[in-house]
Amino acid sequence: MARLVSGVYQERHGAGAILVSQTLFNQELLEQLRSSAWNKSREDKSRSYMQWLDLLCGEYGFVYTSLKTHIEALEVAELLTAEDAMWKERLAKSRVWGTLVSPPEVTLPIPVEDEFHVPWPSCFVESRLFSLSEKVPRRTLTGPVYRMDGKTMLFEGEELRICHDQTLLMVLLMVSGKKPCGALIECSLQAFETTLGSSLAEAGMALHDIERTLWRLSNCRLIFEEYGFDGPLLVYADAGSVPAHFKFAFNPAFAHFYYPILKLFSRMQK
Repeated sequence: MARLVSGVYQERHGAGAILVSQTLFNQELLEQLRSSAWNKSREDKSRSYMQWLDLLCGEYGFVYTSLKTHIEALEVAELLTAEDAMWKERLAKSRVWGTLVSPPEVTLPIPVEDEFHVPWPSCFVESRLFSLSEKVPRRTLTGPVYRMDGKTMLFEGEELRICHDQTLLMVLLMVSGKKPCGALIECSLQAFETTLGSSLAEAGMALHDIERTLWRLSNCRLIFEEYGFDGPLLVYADAGSVPAHFKFAFNPAFAHFYYPILKLFSRMQK
């Protein structure tokens, strides 16, 4: 007799003796079961392929669909554990990234009109700079960003996603206030959540999402010659005091997305 107990496949032999072997729930197991079900369905027509597959999966306490879902969940959990370990190592090295620019290098402020309209750069709308993907771990990207207008935009760094990088960047734009791009901005968690319009938990986010997004935005390189932009989105980020507050500074060239004439001025100064 065989049964699954807490992820361990147990077999009984002889006078009640139990031999325990750890079952590896992975894609290889699924492939073996599919192959066996296919062979049995050809040899014994009394059951269909799927019926044989469910029968074989039943030896592990599942039908095929539930075993497949279980294995996928285990794989995601394993990847998330590896990702958390990677972030623990990253944040242990430093929680401050980039360098503040000198006062002469700051440009113009982001044109925040009111508390209801995010001043999102129109040139971002036509691109896939922020992806819809939810797979883990995130990809490290190097190369062109798809744009509907065909203009050349390049990105290097860890993949940016709509959830939650784009959302958090939108909040950073809003809390920047009247400060010029390149200037240091300090934001408390309370002010951040007020601007967000809810608590992080209500928005489906955690404190580590702030830290990780700050890292991505300051450890990337966006090249968009159309606007004279070449560098990280944030030239400085300090997550050392999270959750109380954090600090950041936009790349001075970020203002080019709102004031294209600045591209000409920056070229004249070089």
